[in-house]
Order: sequence, then C-alpha cells, then structure tokens
Amino acid sequence: MSPGDTGVAGLLLFAHAPNAASAAAGSLLVSGIGFPTTRVAGTILVNRRTTSDVRATVHSFLSQAENLGEIILGLALAFIAGSASSTVALAAAAVLLACARWSAAHASEGSSRGTSSVTVALGPPTRAAQH
Repeated sequence: MSPGDTGVAGLLLFAHAPNAASAAAGSLLVSGIGFPTTRVAGTILVNRRTTSDVRATVHSFLSQAENLGEIILGLALAFIAGSASSTVALAAAAVLLACARWSAAHASEGSSRGTSSVTVALGPPTRAAQH
C-alpha cells in the first residue's frame, strides 16, 4: 500500500469510524503516515528533476501551490460539511486524495519510461543548456 493509498484509507476510516478508537486509527494513518510520506516523496521528486540553480524556486512554487490548494479545497470541503455532513466532506476529501494519487502515479509512470521530464529555466540560458 502506497502513502497515497494509506491516506485515502485513513480518511475513509476516519469518516465512517464507529467509535473513537477507529477514528484515532484513521487519523494516525492520514497524519502520521500518509501526508508526511507524501511530502517527502514530493521533495525527492523536485530534487531529482530540477537543477540546483532553480531547485529552491521550484520548492517555493510547490509550497505555494500546496498552500493555495489547501485554502481553496478547504473552503470547498467546509461548504460541503456545512451543507451535508462532516462524513460526506471527509469522503469527498478521500476522493480528492485518490485523484491526486492517480495523477501522481501516471506522472511517475511517464518519467520512468523516459517520456516525461521537467525543465525549469529562469533567466537567460546557461552554457550547458545551449549544447
């Protein structure tokens, strides 16, 4: 089971927990295993796919994109929780996480076949980029 799958399972367990112990187990799966592992994998991916001269900028952009996504999707999930229930909102969060997992899996499949790469260029081309 991958970290993304662990996060989805933890969210679903938390959403449908019949008791406090099950909810705690779901919370542990999400916040203790799923999200930290995903964050580390994202950091490793950026470190492998970017050159050292722009790596800090790409990490900054990634962090800003994550934060913006948390704000926008957090507001959407809050609306769902207010209009339906917290169980429905947590299940929707699990669906979003599963979609992100699927997207990441397909991105990594492309890079392992050599058909996908990330190139970030800020400013004029360097000597290595010209050759």
